[in-house]
Amino acid sequence: MHIQGKKKGILVSTILFITAGLILAYPQSLMDTYLPVLPYLDNALNTSDMLVQYTVACFLLGNALSQLASGVLSDYFGRIKILLLGLVIAILGSILCYIGYNIIFMLIGRAIQGVGSGMAAILMRVIIADSFPGKSFSKVYSFLVAFSILMIAVGPVIASHLMQYYGWESVMSFMLGYAIIIGLLVVTSIIAVSCTLPQAKLIKKRPRQLWAILLNKQFLMTTLVMFFIYGVMASILLSYPYIFIQVYHMQVSDFGWVIALVVLCMLAGAILNNLLLRRFSSIAVTKAALIIMFISMVGVLLS
Repeated sequence: MHIQGKKKGILVSTILFITAGLILAYPQSLMDTYLPVLPYLDNALNTSDMLVQYTVACFLLGNALSQLASGVLSDYFGRIKILLLGLVIAILGSILCYIGYNIIFMLIGRAIQGVGSGMAAILMRVIIADSFPGKSFSKVYSFLVAFSILMIAVGPVIASHLMQYYGWESVMSFMLGYAIIIGLLVVTSIIAVSCTLPQAKLIKKRPRQLWAILLNKQFLMTTLVMFFIYGVMASILLSYPYIFIQVYHMQVSDFGWVIALVVLCMLAGAILNNLLLRRFSSIAVTKAALIIMFISMVGVLLS
């Protein structure tokens, strides 16, 4: 009986780990798996390149706004409820992208996808923080981030092969299937632990407390730096499909490996970042990272 209980515990832990990793990877996966489709959507939907690129902006905007609101909502209604709500919203957005054969449906669907995936990902981070306080959080979270980055690297490879052989509709089907699988895994996880997933104490924050956080100088400076960093990353990723597929005439199936390589380089950068922070200050590491980003951008521009 003890051995069976131990095996069951390992199985439940594995399910929870995979579910958490997939949810953390979800927003970036929806971004990267969509990239191989971009150069072809203007003809498929009979629209312009500009409107097609707006679908990426809609996704990022929905993702950002949902992360601002979901934390506050979870303090009132509970972590698991808002997590499930986010997954339902993401599935609805994926359905809209799947059935939409015009740019309006795609714009709305991508925005809804962004809202749902953003809610799910941020709530999973909060649940992990509630479950593993102190130093244990950083250890567990580092493993989850590594796993999620590997999952992000797999997505573009699958999507690019689907695009190459079955068309853009198959990529929309893949994103819908991804959302449904994550939803089923969450439900399975809740059942597996008999509804004992950590439920954080509901803390109803006052508006004054929220405004104090939003107006904090350190918070604003960090947000501004992250805004520019993610803006540069989004600009690079958005330009990649057009550069490699339209300018260099790369096969779509090969393009997925380019995005996978970029994602794996991000994983290598995260590992290197942890090593450097043991010897240097965070400011020094940040400055070095920004210099490397600038040099890489010059290289992309010259190419």
